Amino acid sequence: MQELISDTMIETVVNLFKKPLCSETSLKSYPNGNEPDNRGIREKSKTKETKEVRENQEIEELNTALHQEITRLFGRSLAIREVDCGSDNAAEIELGNLSSPYYDIERFGITFVASPRHADALMVTGAVTCAMADALRKTYDATPNPKIVIAIGDDACTGGIWKGSYAVLGGIDTVIPVDLKIPGNPPRPVEIIKSLLTLLKSREK
Repeated sequence: MQELISDTMIETVVNLFKKPLCSETSLKSYPNGNEPDNRGIREKSKTKETKEVRENQEIEELNTALHQEITRLFGRSLAIREVDCGSDNAAEIELGNLSSPYYDIERFGITFVASPRHADALMVTGAVTCAMADALRKTYDATPNPKIVIAIGDDACTGGIWKGSYAVLGGIDTVIPVDLKIPGNPPRPVEIIKSLLTLLKSREK
């Protein structure tokens, strides 16, 4: 067995353990053995936190103003019926986010209802497909007056990328009157809140 382990092999193993754990290149990146400078990362983190605080304040102020307008016009709450006329569900995701704990619009008097007979407003998404046009008219007729119709997203506003297709009629206003168009693909929840607030401020009690 001793014959199998040559002096060369022993020397190789000894030299292997003599090598430093860090290469010279990596040691140069930490001069004098100091810790790496993370000030840039900490500054970015502070900037991100500050931006989030500002956004939270803006959403709180918008929702408070929205609640005041809803109280002025409707007394207690604004009930919304969402109608999907052929969307790709992108707008539905953003509408769902309005009820998430982050935006929490129900706390400020906006609720989504299942029946148009209980609704003050319709939020309509997607370009109107030929198959959904009659359902949209019936939903509009079933909503009590005075009703508000809001088109959510580019497809609902103009037909979007589906405009001119044989399967769609176009934007919502090709079928029913529209009070507010909120463009975007899809519009962000904060844009929906801002647009809705602008519409309510312009309406008389």
